[in-house]
Amino acid sequence: MNTHTVNESLDQVEKAAQSVMQACEEVGTMAREHVDATMRAATAAWEGCTEINQNMSGLIQESVARAMNAGKTIMSAKSVKEAMDLHADFVKDAFDCWVAGTGKISEISARVTKEAIDPLAEHANKTFGKIAQRAKAA
Repeated sequence: MNTHTVNESLDQVEKAAQSVMQACEEVGTMAREHVDATMRAATAAWEGCTEINQNMSGLIQESVARAMNAGKTIMSAKSVKEAMDLHADFVKDAFDCWVAGTGKISEISARVTKEAIDPLAEHANKTFGKIAQRAKAA
């Protein structure tokens, strides 16, 4: 084997090693980006669940307080008709309160879902973009 052939072989091995190292670095970068996106998504989901829980607790507390006040008011009614009217007012008020409260919770849920999905979608788009570029280059 001559020196020229050995040098070519060494060059090919060096290029292959550099290619492997570059691929490893890219995989490591993608893995770090994936972990970062996952952590941002998990944080958004956790904070959103906390916000939903707080709103739900507030809605329940408000409902219990309204029910207790309505009970006292109904008990002080001077006639059955007045008690029934007060009860009807309470039911309407309770329904309106729950519709408003659950509407707010639905809005929070939609926002939180988007906030949790966005980092993952951005990461996936970026990763698939890189893969598509590599496929075109190959």
